[in-house]
Order: sequence, then C-alpha cells, then structure tokens
Amino acid sequence: MRFSRLPWSRLLPWPPRGASACLLALLLCLVQGPARGQTTDEDQPAVAIIPFGAQSASQVLHINAACEQALRRIGGLRVLSAAQWEREARESGQGDDLEAMARRLDAAVLVTGSLGRAPGGWRLSVDVFDNRGMPLQSFDLDLVVPEIGPAASFRLEEALARIIRPAVGLKEQVEETPESGPEPAPQSTDREKVVPLADIEGIRPRMPPARRIRLPPWRPLVEGRAGLLVIGRTLHCGEPVPARLNLPCTDILFPFDGGAGLRLEAGLYPLARLRALPRPLAGLGLTMLVEVPGWRDRVLQHDGSSAAVRQLRFETGLRWRWNIGDRVRRPILELGVAYGYHSFVLLNDSVPYPDLQYQYLLPSLGLGGYWMPRASLRGVFALPTILTGGEATLPVDDRTQNPFGPGWGLGFRLLLEAEYLIWQRLGLVVGGSVERLQLWFDGSGCTKSVPGQVPCDQRIIRSEPPPPAVQHITDLFLSLWIQLGYRY
Repeated sequence: MRFSRLPWSRLLPWPPRGASACLLALLLCLVQGPARGQTTDEDQPAVAIIPFGAQSASQVLHINAACEQALRRIGGLRVLSAAQWEREARESGQGDDLEAMARRLDAAVLVTGSLGRAPGGWRLSVDVFDNRGMPLQSFDLDLVVPEIGPAASFRLEEALARIIRPAVGLKEQVEETPESGPEPAPQSTDREKVVPLADIEGIRPRMPPARRIRLPPWRPLVEGRAGLLVIGRTLHCGEPVPARLNLPCTDILFPFDGGAGLRLEAGLYPLARLRALPRPLAGLGLTMLVEVPGWRDRVLQHDGSSAAVRQLRFETGLRWRWNIGDRVRRPILELGVAYGYHSFVLLNDSVPYPDLQYQYLLPSLGLGGYWMPRASLRGVFALPTILTGGEATLPVDDRTQNPFGPGWGLGFRLLLEAEYLIWQRLGLVVGGSVERLQLWFDGSGCTKSVPGQVPCDQRIIRSEPPPPAVQHITDLFLSLWIQLGYRY
C-alpha cells in the first residue's frame, strides 16, 4: 500500500520523510488492516489432500508433496497437507468418512489417488471429491519412473486446475503484462483452438470409482455380538417363617448358584446412512438381546428330589445414542426403552412355589465414549418395571393354592462393558451386570401349617390365625460375559 493513498497523511502538520515516513506508514497499515479487495488465507477455498496409496512409504511422501506443490501453484486455494488429514483422522476416528472429515477441515475439495505399475512404466491415478464425499472427476497420469518430475508436475497442475477451479468458483488466472499494449480486437479469421483434457499428453480421464465410505464405529448400520455368558442367581423372601411347613420362606427359596450359556445381541440403525437427516437421528435403531444359560439340576430341600432348571431372557426395543461432538473422546449419550421376558423355571411338580416368568418394561439411560479410535467404554442404568410375574402373581384360590398372590414389582440393573476393535470391524467385548428384581404381594397368599391340607385358609378349621402370608420376594442376578462383535 502506498503512503500517498492514506487519507490521514493530509492531516499531518509536517510532511513525513525518511525513516519517520516508513515507520508511520507501517503503523497506519497495521491499524487500517488489509486493503480493499485483499483476501486472507482463511477466506480462500480449502483443498485437502488424502494420503495417496503407493508401494512404499517414500513413494507416498513424494506423491503427497508433489500434489501439494501442484495445488499451491494453482493459486487462490488454501491447501491442507496430507499430514493435517492424518492428524485429524487420528484424533476423530473418522478417516473413512469423507463428508465428516471435509466438515472438520472446512475443505471444499478432497484430492487423493494411488501410484501403481502400468505397461511401459507407472501410472498415477488421481480422484477428486467434493465436500460431501461425492466424486467430481478422476484421471490417470502416465509416468516413466515412480517420481513426478517438472513436466509431470506441470501436467498434474493443469489437470487439477481444470477440475478444482470450477468446483470452488474460481476464474481462470490471466497473467498481467503491464508492458504489453491494448489487446487487438478479434478478427473473423481467428479460430480458438479448444484442447480437451483428454488430448493433453499423458492424461486420460476416467470414470471415478465408487468409493466405499465407512462410518465411524459409534454410528454403525448393523451390529451383532455373540459370546459366553456366566450367571449367578439367588431368590429369597426375607426372614424365614418355620411355621410354613409346605410353603416357601421356610428357608432361602433358591440358594446362590451359577450357570453358563450363550448371550446374543443384535442392532439395526436404518438412519445411519441418510445424510439428509440431522446427525443425532442417525443413532436411532432397533435392538435385541437373547440369553440362554444352562444350569445343573437343583436338589429340593423339603423332599430331596431334583428339578431341572431352565432359564431364558429375551429383550427387544428402541435405542438412541448420540456422540456429542461426533468424534473420539466425546461423550456418547444413550437412551432406550424395551420389552423384556425373563423365565426361570424348575421342572418338578413338588417345587413349593410357582414358576417366575417376568414380563417387564425396561427404560434405560447410558453414558460412554471412545477414549481411542478403537477402544470404548459404556455404562447403563435401567429400571425394569414388572408387568406380571407369571404364575407367581395369579389370584389365590383352592385350585392354584398360590403362596404369593397378586402384586407388583420393580427393580434396577447396572451394566458396564468395554469394547476394543481387534481387526477392522471385528471387536472384543467384555462386560458385566447386576440386576435386582423385587415383587410385593397383597398378603392374600395361600398359607398352611399342615402339608396335606387342601384349604388355604387355616381359619376355616382352626381358631388361631394361620402363619403370616408371604409379603415379598427378591430375585438377584449377577452376570459376566465375553463376546465377539461385528459392526458395519
């Protein structure tokens, strides 16, 4: 900027000369800022380089550097190097999601490709994408050696400029020559020779390949898990009442024991690939859980007989999770609601209490996150609201002789699990949970003091009151599991 153009120079009481003029001009430029029409680097459209593919690390560095130099010579662009792309991809864990990476880097165009052998030499294949990850155009550049010399660099610059400048809205550069005179008017005999990109030596356009965009691990389309489950269970109903000779609660109903079996999980998130939707909606999906443990036969305490044990848990419902920030080391919020069926049955008619077959609603709240691109941790708190306990909550009559009776139930579940992606989309999951369910009854349960007695109400036969009815039972489950998981 020339000092004579500054309007403040006329207000000075003396004409600045020499060093004072230079110092004053510098100060006024700092105050006034950039001249009108001048743009900064932040205002220029950005082009990001995705690391090229090659047979050796040295070739990758050379191709990345050559592409960066060619882009900088185009002019009017802010070039983001391959090293910047790798650093952002490593921190966010979204290196395979071109749209997300373009948004993070504020890039309008993405450039990548690969170097490989070809008949008669080498071939550099270049792919150009827009900020949504959609291909703009691709071309091949034939090389004699696996290096980009001055001539190949010029051809690379020309090809990239013809694709990128229209994509970002830049006009073709015209070199200004102050010494030249006015441009002559076009004559009727002039013919403009149009040279298409295909005719440039060594450059052959080709259709861009269909690039597969992988979603980050916290935003899958489908996920599934299968593995080993180890479970323990105990069932009791408070303080024992020895007067109940043929009823539960003369002792612990089911002393603590353990079993092992299979645990299966599946999830489907159909909105994960719909880019038109807001990002938080991508985590809404359907989930399913199945547990089938095996147990050893149980010896009944009151008569010494044995009973086979069968257990089944099934849950299905909606789950929504959202990575707040959509990157690594950001919290992942999880909300869910599911329907559950949990059956625990002893196959013996002499069991002194009815089978427990819970049906419940399961609202849940979870929090987790990825502290590394491959490692995650999540915790979930759920409140099972028991709708029915099966035979245990049937009305009491002489036919059922139910020792419990109608009632209602509530519980809680705490779950903690960690996952590590051991190979591509395959992960190892380790987790555990504590679940406590409690049923409260209305006190109308069948009570007897003589095992063979048919009526439930002792007051029909005896004047003294019968033993107190069962008021509540508590079911406690402890679970550990290890699974292999796959997400796509």
